[in-house]
Amino acid sequence: MNFVHPLFLLGLFFLIIPIVVHFFNFRKYQKIFFTNTKLLKSIVSETKKVSELKKRLLFLSRLLAFFFIVMAFAQPYFREKSIGQENPIISIYIDNSESMGLFDRDQRLLDIAKQKATEIVNDFKEKAQYQIITNNFGSSELQMVRYSEAISLIQGVKLSPNSKMLDEVFSKQVQSTQLFSNNRTTFYAISDFQKYQCQAVSQKDARFVFIPLKNNANKNQYIDSAWIDAPFVKINQDVGVIIRIKKQKEEESKEVICRLEVNGKLKQSRRLQWTSNSLTDTLYYKISESNWNRVKVSISDENMLFDNDYYLSFLVQEKPIVTIVSDFASTQYLESALKTEDHFIVHKYQSIAIPEEEFKLSNLLILNQIQSFNANYLSLIQKMQSSGKPTILFMPSNASIESYNKVFEKLGVDQIVACSNQKMFVKDVNIQEDLMRDVLNTNAIEQSMPYSERYYELNGKSKLAKEPIITFRNGMPLMMKYSKPNEGPLYVFTSSLDIQYSDFVQKALFAPMMFKLGNSATQLMKSSYIMDPNTTISYPVKQSNKDDFFELKGPQVSIIPPQKQVGFMIYCNLNEVIAQSGFYQLVNKAKTNSFEVALNYNRKESTLEFLSVEELENLYRDQIMSILKPDTSLAQTNKELANGFSIWKTALWCALFFIMMEVVLLIFGDQILSKLDRK
Repeated sequence: MNFVHPLFLLGLFFLIIPIVVHFFNFRKYQKIFFTNTKLLKSIVSETKKVSELKKRLLFLSRLLAFFFIVMAFAQPYFREKSIGQENPIISIYIDNSESMGLFDRDQRLLDIAKQKATEIVNDFKEKAQYQIITNNFGSSELQMVRYSEAISLIQGVKLSPNSKMLDEVFSKQVQSTQLFSNNRTTFYAISDFQKYQCQAVSQKDARFVFIPLKNNANKNQYIDSAWIDAPFVKINQDVGVIIRIKKQKEEESKEVICRLEVNGKLKQSRRLQWTSNSLTDTLYYKISESNWNRVKVSISDENMLFDNDYYLSFLVQEKPIVTIVSDFASTQYLESALKTEDHFIVHKYQSIAIPEEEFKLSNLLILNQIQSFNANYLSLIQKMQSSGKPTILFMPSNASIESYNKVFEKLGVDQIVACSNQKMFVKDVNIQEDLMRDVLNTNAIEQSMPYSERYYELNGKSKLAKEPIITFRNGMPLMMKYSKPNEGPLYVFTSSLDIQYSDFVQKALFAPMMFKLGNSATQLMKSSYIMDPNTTISYPVKQSNKDDFFELKGPQVSIIPPQKQVGFMIYCNLNEVIAQSGFYQLVNKAKTNSFEVALNYNRKESTLEFLSVEELENLYRDQIMSILKPDTSLAQTNKELANGFSIWKTALWCALFFIMMEVVLLIFGDQILSKLDRK
């Protein structure tokens, strides 16, 4: 046992006072003469045994009360036997998420957290090793540092768009410190403890100290999300930007001003009225030119600034290119459907010797009624798949089933089992699939159901994910979609387009379906991404080159992110270096591919709901060592943690107990002891 204030132990010498009082009776007795001793019968007699017991209990209670009072002031503590001479490890988590940028009076919460962390480090100084960890989880944060380095790391902490769950943070702290095999490790967490990040902690044996910072903010308006209201876009088209805005219950404003900017120019500003805690509206503008459109929607809210803006970007091509490869079959109906509104550029080939440049530019490959399939056609399909672009295959009336099945087997799709000459009408169109969604209304589709008098039956043994698009009444597919993750889909049309065998090209369903197919490649490029280390951004490239690399450039940052090129698609992972939302440019070394990437903060921090000290205690009752309340001294807590297990509070309660015991004995002792003696 050790003592924080050992000089108070001198007070134990005063224990001699109750000892002297007990053994030496200083009372002065006065003799009283009675004429008749019978008057003493009215006095309740007390046996000598009860009297002695009472005196001894009083003596003991006075001694123990005085002893524990002295102990409470001396503050004894116990060191763990396994500690030895090891320096303790102090791991400090500083929450640097966006909500820590709010103010408590005139001081930012992050600055208060840094002051608390500095105070902890100053209490231990060179007597400990330190780990300073934030939501960034940087490589330098997983190492042990000395006192001076810890101070420097604390001062360098800045707000970050990253946010972590507490269990994730504590697991990282425990795992990274276990390598040092030190039994004197204490984990601090300094945060405003938002509700979304607080879940049960899986670490049961670690010593956690929570330092909650009071966040008084409870009002916020923010843009939850935004997206383009169109499956594809073209020049001179009015496009809608749907925006969803939310506010907290405590927010009393009745309206919010919303602005729409495109390529840095204000297109629209509108006042939106609150009718609930969430509203959705659409802002429109007209696309006037091709190339990348950089869209920014914003609102005015002074409480939190990071969630007032939302960024979108998308490419407007002059005219999408559609490539048609056929033998000698007519392309009249295909060209008529694709040239509606003069929206597509159609390239026709009667040979498979297609220039490599065609695959870089083409949005859709159509294999039109080719009689005999071979490995060259397989290569065409695979190139489109790897570039993330769709291919549609229209079967001929006189197909070489054997040659088709060889290619289908290598593609992993259903193979042909028979050719049916039975006239069959279409029963169902899958309007839930993206290609057919909103093509026609339900009544129009029912009135335009096509038939076929010659179609090919499939065996249903595809190795790829598949989805029927158009189905005959007998359950056989007229059109089937096959897909693989991160690759362009393959559509197989099991009937010929020849009007001698089918009326599909004459139905109202055909033209809008081809129009959506021609534009479907542009849908693969997402208009926005959330800033998160787990986010992967992907874009189709013009040329497949595994030796090429892409660079991500933006406001005050230029990095080469982790990346992988698969076929004609580039996949890049974001990392913690990206700290600012906005528009970034992803460009390759040769500058032949350039993409505008819109990055947005996640909105986890936007809901300003925090756990109170009582809620933290209830939630983490079995996991945490202590929670620093507003009236608790951080220096005192650190001293107790440094010294070991302190029992001064226990000593104080014991002193109060024995004082109360003495009071009870003085007032009710005779009655209680007499009853016990009779029993």
